[in-house]
Amino acid sequence: MMIGMKCLVEKLGHVNAEQFINSVRASCPDYTLWRRQVFDDMSLDELNEMVKQDAADNPFEP
Repeated sequence: MMIGMKCLVEKLGHVNAEQFINSVRASCPDYTLWRRQVFDDMSLDELNEMVKQDAADNPFEP
């Protein structure tokens, strides 16, 4: 959670990070439902490819 918040603040600034979090909460209050809508129809191969691409596009830097 802290790494995610740090990333948001670094990229968006404190005010915009807070606005982003509030907009996500307002638009999708049920994370489990949202996750199922996004990922339930995705095959494991598709999900794996998406994760690999995201990791390549956004390398982790502690």
